[in-house]
Amino acid sequence: MTKKVGNSVVRSRVKRWVREVFRTEKHAFVVPLELIVIPRCSDLSYQDIKRDFVYFVGKCNEKTAHYSN
Repeated sequence: MTKKVGNSVVRSRVKRWVREVFRTEKHAFVVPLELIVIPRCSDLSYQDIKRDFVYFVGKCNEKTAHYSN
């Protein structure tokens, strides 16, 4: 994560939030995936990160359902 996101306190907070969202939502994936998350800004809240992650999971599950049929 680059310093564009913020100082070390902000970067650490964003990393903790991303890990926590993944930990609580990983059951929603239909197939196993490897993810690389690159935050672009620091003005996101935990709820914003969670909303975007849930949206991403839904999109991934749609694509895997499309290819499996």
